[in-house]
Amino acid sequence: RKMASMNPSVLHALRVLLSPTSEEQMRAATQLLIAERSRPGAWKTLRYIVTLQMPEHDVLAQDSSLREAATWFALSSYEAALCLHWPMQAEDSAMLKEDLYGLAMEQLHDGRRRPKNTYRKCEQLVARIGRLEWPHGDSTFIQNVLSLLADRCDAHCNAVIRRRSARTHTRAQCNHKTKHSRKDQTLDEAPKSARADARTHA
Repeated sequence: RKMASMNPSVLHALRVLLSPTSEEQMRAATQLLIAERSRPGAWKTLRYIVTLQMPEHDVLAQDSSLREAATWFALSSYEAALCLHWPMQAEDSAMLKEDLYGLAMEQLHDGRRRPKNTYRKCEQLVARIGRLEWPHGDSTFIQNVLSLLADRCDAHCNAVIRRRSARTHTRAQCNHKTKHSRKDQTLDEAPKSARADARTHA
């Protein structure tokens, strides 16, 4: 299914917030964004941003600052859905949770793709889902979170192992170079020592 693109008026409002020209313009942009994010189903039109399914020619794919602002706005629309429009249809609920869990997993495996505050916001929304659904709405929520934490621990441990292995390899290379440097120095000094001994005996 084709993802919807961002409403041009929303895109313009985000640009205004990034580079406001007047307080009145900024106030109007803020009001528009608040109204849009609170609209029922607004989050579904922004899924392509959260799931990084934007086409290469999309303006958000070419402007990192605008993309960061759009991502934050998209997540705020997810938050509005949880605060204002929950519970929702089962299909929509599953879709929303899938997006947020996917974003949480992205942090584990490729956490440099987005700013850290994006992932922190995602964690807050996952926690809000837990408050809304556990234990009666979704009895598997705790297990899902534990799985995410286990994956995070594994990812952290693997990263630590890679860093330590890299340091060990670098240290071994340095020791190897130092050893050869000392050996070369000894070979260079050997004839000098021999000549000095010869002069002493003479």
